[in-house]
Amino acid sequence: MSGPSLIPPGALHHHLALVALTPALLALGATVAAAAVRGSGARTLAAIALIPPLVLQAALLLPDGLAAQAGGPQLGGLVRLGWIPATVALLLGGWATWRWRASERVWSWPLRVAAALLLSVLMVPALTLAIEPDAPPIGRRWRVAVALALTPLAWWWPAWAMAAACAVAATASGPWRAALAAATLAALAAALLA
Repeated sequence: MSGPSLIPPGALHHHLALVALTPALLALGATVAAAAVRGSGARTLAAIALIPPLVLQAALLLPDGLAAQAGGPQLGGLVRLGWIPATVALLLGGWATWRWRASERVWSWPLRVAAALLLSVLMVPALTLAIEPDAPPIGRRWRVAVALALTPLAWWWPAWAMAAACAVAATASGPWRAALAAATLAALAAALLA
């Protein structure tokens, strides 16, 4: 029989999940900064502001970093920590930083990087809807319907629901196909290792 467990005050037990989401939150901050600045300075600001999220994501992979210390689900399974999700998030974040650097709307560059950083860490199927503007319209209704239908199921089976949503979103041709396939594999690994 196990003893009573104490929950620290101030939701401190969710601290690891917030640390895992910090790189994506910093990229969202870069989105706001790039949207506030006009002209050629916006691209420079976005490029500089995307360095800290990627460095922080890489720091999570240090031998004594967050990935090594706190593997497993957090926030009821909605946030996955560990080597596989953190590594895939770093790879996808680097890919998105390189791939979308020449986007027409500068503010959309860090927004796409934030989505890429979240794909393997945050197990919310509705996250795949952020990728739909870059996907061709063929089959969009079906992909959106599946993502919305799987979102409530993430309460009980977060990694399985996210893997299914990423696999469905990867059926669309476009630049996100390989990234979604990697996120699918990361979510499946999280589901099988849990």
